Amino acid sequence: MNVPRTMITSVRRAVVFLVAAVVTASIGAASAEPSLQGGATEAAADFVAAAQARLAFGLMEKIGAGPAQQATISPASLAAAFNLVSIGADPALKAAIAKVLGFPRDRADDGLAALADVRDKLANGGDSFTFADKIVFSPSNPPREILLPGLEKHRIPFEIVDLTTPEGARKIDDWVKDVTKGMIPELLGGPVSNGSFAALNALHFKSRWKTPFDPRQTQSGSFTGLDGKNAEVPMMRLAKGTRSFRQEKLGDRNNERNFVAIDLPFADERFSLVVVTTTGKPATVKEFTPVASWLSGGERFTPHAGDLELPRFSAAAREDLLKVLDGLGLEKARKSPLALAGFGPGVDLSQVTQRTVIEVNEEGAEAAAATAVIGTRTLLTDDSIHMVVDKPFIYALRDKTTGLILIAGYAGQAPKATS
Repeated sequence: MNVPRTMITSVRRAVVFLVAAVVTASIGAASAEPSLQGGATEAAADFVAAAQARLAFGLMEKIGAGPAQQATISPASLAAAFNLVSIGADPALKAAIAKVLGFPRDRADDGLAALADVRDKLANGGDSFTFADKIVFSPSNPPREILLPGLEKHRIPFEIVDLTTPEGARKIDDWVKDVTKGMIPELLGGPVSNGSFAALNALHFKSRWKTPFDPRQTQSGSFTGLDGKNAEVPMMRLAKGTRSFRQEKLGDRNNERNFVAIDLPFADERFSLVVVTTTGKPATVKEFTPVASWLSGGERFTPHAGDLELPRFSAAAREDLLKVLDGLGLEKARKSPLALAGFGPGVDLSQVTQRTVIEVNEEGAEAAAATAVIGTRTLLTDDSIHMVVDKPFIYALRDKTTGLILIAGYAGQAPKATS
């Protein structure tokens, strides 16, 4: 039994949950060396994790406020795909990309460098994690000489694929299906009109819990949604034990909330699932703002005795994220004529598509995500046709199957208007 999609899942008779997706944990845990530019002293992993939490909450805040009151996104996949785009972006677009991905304005270069630095570690995720990315170029717009050093430096695979054809789009979808172990059967779903390039990322995660839930303890429990209505859901249970918790009262006097969170480790301890909820009335996604940073885990989670009740749930989404990212600060920079000069003249960043899926049960969790950041060609000159039928004309009503022209005519004078 799955938790209804209109709900926001919670801990113990809870109200709202925010999942720091296992893929987010992976990118945050991927590097521990202080290898950032500019003599930065903080660990790269902490720097990336903080940015991923900001990106995750920024996306959830905009998407989750919609009618469905649900958001399922992959900050890791989105960051990986945009990191590829940054190689051919002008300085203004690079800065905007870094900002959108959650990095401080004054550390944009550090942020993009950190993402590039963790790619190798993401690519070596072990048995539980698969990560892959690449850039595909249209035959009419192959990679320019100016772009090749960046592709080589960061060991980014690329190939020539005609995105404007069904065969080319199918090739991309087959690649996504393979990387995600079939969880995401297609991403593009068809040809891309005027497709010039696509920066692609796909990932897959599957692991058992370090301490699995006993299926025999799973019982029907009550879940209270934002509308105050209760629904019965399958509630998994972990008996009292020492686990990694965090709990604080936050907010102003008129809207103070008691937030509680847990960081659940998987058998592959590189990964974990952070779940945050409230112990009082249901909270909107906006009301989770004070604890957005909790999504990155961290040292504030401390061992504490406690038990857990968590709904067994699954969620899946397909999102066009361009408008959301524009709202986070991408729009002005991406609309500059030189924004993607490295990818060739007349190329616009016109589409950001992401698909995500996650399944959480007593045994563990499985998740997959795929992202395509697509650039399309624009016409440098306006050769569009502007037709105004304001003088004599001829016409034919034809049958394309048989070749018959059912009615034909000529209008030398202003025709009578239909009633």
